[in-house]
Amino acid sequence: MKQGGPLRVRDMVGTAEAAGMKLVIGHGFGLSPYTLGEIHVAATSNAFLAAIESVGPEKMLDDVVDSPVDMSTGRHTISDAPGLGVALDEDRMEKYLTREVVRV
Repeated sequence: MKQGGPLRVRDMVGTAEAAGMKLVIGHGFGLSPYTLGEIHVAATSNAFLAAIESVGPEKMLDDVVDSPVDMSTGRHTISDAPGLGVALDEDRMEKYLTREVVRV
């Protein structure tokens, strides 16, 4: 998110790989799509340590996908299903949709 998407992250990863650096993906609060995106990026390079700081799914009371990430085993297998391997749950998405403009 902060780097501008997965392609920009891959550019950064390439630089780290060339420098012989090891990487870890730090993660705070994120629903399953966010977490799965990070896991997919981490799976693209051996420069990533075999760990991801993924506390978000364990602290969430709800999620917006049909099959939320389960990190209780400390491991996650990447699905061979299209995209991130989950489908958005339309009812849950509707629950969190805001229809009003909020000025900050």
